[in-house]
Amino acid sequence: MCTVSYIPLADGYLLTSSRDEFINKETLPPISYSHFGNKITYPKDVRSGGTWIAGSNNETVVCLLNGAFEKHQKKPTQVTSRGKMVIQSLEYDDVEVFIDKFDFNQVEPFTFLKIKDRLFYELRWNGESTFLNKLDKDKPKIWSSPTLYTPKQRIVREKWFLGWLITNSEHPDFNIMGFHNKQHGDDKTFDILMKRPDGMQTVSITQIHNSRFAPSMTHLDLKTKETYGPSYFTV
Repeated sequence: MCTVSYIPLADGYLLTSSRDEFINKETLPPISYSHFGNKITYPKDVRSGGTWIAGSNNETVVCLLNGAFEKHQKKPTQVTSRGKMVIQSLEYDDVEVFIDKFDFNQVEPFTFLKIKDRLFYELRWNGESTFLNKLDKDKPKIWSSPTLYTPKQRIVREKWFLGWLITNSEHPDFNIMGFHNKQHGDDKTFDILMKRPDGMQTVSITQIHNSRFAPSMTHLDLKTKETYGPSYFTV
């Protein structure tokens, strides 16, 4: 939910999400659940019951980062969790209908990604307004959560990402899991594989490989060192 990369491939794309969270926050590995008549596969936050990345059997993929543009002042109460919002978004095929129907005033600021068919959307909510952008599916991109990383740190992280694509171009998948599971600088507090003294660190990496053959999800739990999947969520 805090570092997300997108890589276009000849047979589809890779969407990879690193979850930077407090080490004691409990998470369940991905399994399939039934929502809105669809099979939806996702890792689950035990406390909220929500998620930060999900794939549906109708080949819709959604992903969440905390924060919109800059670090915001957290509200004393939160009526609707962002993680539950991710699941609820899958009730709507059209992202513009989702924007029209959903009450974002009850949700903390976020950056939300949705990919379906040839459409790739980025939706940001800053606590007052929504900002919807249509992205180019043929261009790689990285996002870093503004709640954890300053603008300067986000620029450094983007440079690491672009450099990695160049040096790993011989790999069919650019070894992008390796990018997420590696330190790239000298300061662990804002590295891709992040760790801070207060217990905040990268606790898992979840990757969706959406191919025309068999879209799947793989989840690496960095606390237990266990890998789950690939789980094929369209069958």
